[in-house]
Amino acid sequence: MELWRFVDAINQAGERPAAPADLQRFEETTGIFLPDDYCAFLMSCAGGRCVQKVSFDFPNGVWAGYVEDVGGLHKDPRYSLEQNRKSHPGPFTRIWCGS
Repeated sequence: MELWRFVDAINQAGERPAAPADLQRFEETTGIFLPDDYCAFLMSCAGGRCVQKVSFDFPNGVWAGYVEDVGGLHKDPRYSLEQNRKSHPGPFTRIWCGS
């Protein structure tokens, strides 16, 4: 799926996309370096609730599920990478949730 279509599927709840300085601050503060394609996404979208059915597959092509929420540099704790990092100690892997 093209990035702009994915961004259109997400209700950002009025949040603004991340600026490069926001991403740098997140990475410096947390020590977590986000993948380049995810950074590109965050500079296009603040994250939030997926309001359209967007499915995804495992790398082997088997259907994996639907995207429900996408984490970002969001004020709402449900979609905040920083908040989720604080409330889920250990290796940080929760960027988005599928069902």
